[in-house]
Amino acid sequence: MTGKPHQDRRVSLQQQTWMQYTTKTFIFSETASALLPLIVLPNISDSYATAGPKFWDALQWAWKKFGHKTKWFVKIDDDTFVNVREVWKLLKRKDATKLRVVGRCAVFSPPKSDIPKGGLPNEWTFVDGGAGMFINSYTMQLLNAYGFLNKSNVLQRHGEKLFEVQDTVFGEILTEIAHREAYRHKINFTSPFDCENERLQHACNPNHFETTHCLKLPCVTLHRCREQLMLYWHEQFHSNIPSPQSSTGENK
Repeated sequence: MTGKPHQDRRVSLQQQTWMQYTTKTFIFSETASALLPLIVLPNISDSYATAGPKFWDALQWAWKKFGHKTKWFVKIDDDTFVNVREVWKLLKRKDATKLRVVGRCAVFSPPKSDIPKGGLPNEWTFVDGGAGMFINSYTMQLLNAYGFLNKSNVLQRHGEKLFEVQDTVFGEILTEIAHREAYRHKINFTSPFDCENERLQHACNPNHFETTHCLKLPCVTLHRCREQLMLYWHEQFHSNIPSPQSSTGENK
């Protein structure tokens, strides 16, 4: 996802680097671009505070278009570098048939809910979307079944909070669905969050203490990558991979 101030430069840089190794990548923004093929989301203003509504609109669009045709849906920011080869390796090890979101996790206070908390600790874990999040099709199916792919329902439920802490709202909703599913199937509650904090990084500078391991244990994503840093990681991870475009003239 992107916004008007950054869409031409940041997304163009992503297209020049890691995006050329992907098969289906769609760029969401609130305004059109003369340079990029964007999915324009209606009735969204250009503001960081509207990232929440934009996120839910993008989820709804993706589910309507692809539904069960794909195993994983990936949400990435316009300043995130993606190590495409490592994404494939990571997701091959994950179960796409269970309620799961893979990402970089953080802790938050327990969400307010009428569902019993069960074994939920005083601080609960949720996926922080800055470094990217990977949502499997079964989770998308449940989000849709419970009505949460409808932004109006989310706004009615969470109100202005959706404009302030979109990631935690998403975490609260997933936690509630996990509790409801556990109650419905009479099974123990299992966290829907699959934490890959070592592989998905908020930092991008190779000298940052969080990223110094990224060459030995290749990171999957790096967040806050601007200009030369995006090019640096592309050179490290993708320089020896032939681009699909180089042989076919198009992005497969």
